[in-house]
Amino acid sequence: MKKYLSYFSRAKENLMEPIFVIGSYRSGTSILTWSLGQHSNIFPLEETNWIYRLGVYLDCLYSMGTANGEFSNLSSMGITRSKFYRSFGKHVHSMIIENRTNYLRASLKTALKKKNSLHLVDVRKLVDIGEFAEFTTEDQPFAAVRSKTDTKNRWVDGTPENSHFVYCLNLMFPGAKFIFLIRNPIAVANSLMNFSTVEGRIENYEEEAAYNQWYTLTESCYFSLKALGTDKILLVHHEDLVSQKEQVINQCLSFLGEEYDANCLKPFQVVINSSKYDRTKIDFSIENGVKSQKRYVQKACLFYNQILEDPTRKRKGSLYFYRLLRSRYLEHAKNFYRGSAK
Repeated sequence: MKKYLSYFSRAKENLMEPIFVIGSYRSGTSILTWSLGQHSNIFPLEETNWIYRLGVYLDCLYSMGTANGEFSNLSSMGITRSKFYRSFGKHVHSMIIENRTNYLRASLKTALKKKNSLHLVDVRKLVDIGEFAEFTTEDQPFAAVRSKTDTKNRWVDGTPENSHFVYCLNLMFPGAKFIFLIRNPIAVANSLMNFSTVEGRIENYEEEAAYNQWYTLTESCYFSLKALGTDKILLVHHEDLVSQKEQVINQCLSFLGEEYDANCLKPFQVVINSSKYDRTKIDFSIENGVKSQKRYVQKACLFYNQILEDPTRKRKGSLYFYRLLRSRYLEHAKNFYRGSAK
């Protein structure tokens, strides 16, 4: 009996395989997240902004709990850093999975209010995920549930800030997969420089700040790829996502171990969160960007080429880059605490 329970426990733990779409702002992380979220087994999350913060706190708490060696509580119980992180990751996963219907009820309630149809549906009586499918039309581009048979046992999070915290997210969710979206830095920078044209955004980025933002987020993603390897992180070019949607989505689902689902193409029927500016006046050529007199433009374009042309990526990653990834993560964590203390 114990052997059976042990096997069942391991099998249940192996189902904890969230998906994180990482990359710079304005690189298509939102549309890819929603795209994958149309899959029958993948539940789309709004940008979380709290899960990676939990990882930062866990690092601090583990350090406190082991500060006195064998005389510390966590050390005396033989709880390793990996076990500590993984334990909290299990709770996060369970909380998200167990509260999917609460999210669906709230979303449906909002939609019905807009249509003045709330009185027609008692959302409190909807308890199974499949029951929400009847409120989704076939041509609807964004839907958390599409069929009564949807399982939605995995979830996808496209919070761009996760890019800096892949190290702790991987400790919390050892079975997680990451999809790294990379986009032409000139296109990203110009989108950020016209950020105020996107609904809900107020301020535009200054040019140098825009390029630096792309660089720091992209660098974190690249180091994560080098550290954890191609078995853990899939590199996707934004241009391919735009021009070869079906092929790229098929590639992503294959990487995730999921069957192809044509519903994942539906979000591409509409344009979301696009900055508005005259693109005909911009030279998006990386070749010319490398020759730019502006150091931050040249630096970003050189790095972009380096990533695309790098032949040394390994399936299991690199110990050197893993140590580097941890070191960079700790630096970001320190900055986070400084910001929280203000």
